[in-house]
Amino acid sequence: MLHIAVGDTIDKKEKMAFDLFPELKSANFKYGIIYSNGETKKLNVYMQNNSLFVETLDSVTIAQYKANIDKLIEFYSSENKNDSITGSNRKIILTNLKNDLSTEKITLNVDEASIKRSAYEGRKKRYLRTNALNSGLSGEKLINAENSGTYGEIRTK
Repeated sequence: MLHIAVGDTIDKKEKMAFDLFPELKSANFKYGIIYSNGETKKLNVYMQNNSLFVETLDSVTIAQYKANIDKLIEFYSSENKNDSITGSNRKIILTNLKNDLSTEKITLNVDEASIKRSAYEGRKKRYLRTNALNSGLSGEKLINAENSGTYGEIRTK
């Protein structure tokens, strides 16, 4: 089993949601099965054209996939929560996360326009990433598509 959230059979939706197997294009991916062969783990990927792709997964790759799944689960679970910042005097306190012993704190006042702009940038980044992943992009091409793709919103009342 890769992770409790996806089990040992990964469908196309899980592949895209958790950014699994980026070297395989999502458009061609049907489903994948992870199984143990002695000490090693193997991945059988069944493609849309009924072909089979077999890959050996090392422990480092599996650990990376598990860590990414955990991060994305945390992100997806926090995505639907309401903003806990209320009132017109909104503040963000930044701490030095690289140094646990640091007591340095920086307080920033945040206005409504900045919050809206930040939310827009987040939606834009997620939209561009999803489109790039659906197109089968990975690595540097994925990052370039996220940073230079086109995106727009039309709001109506």
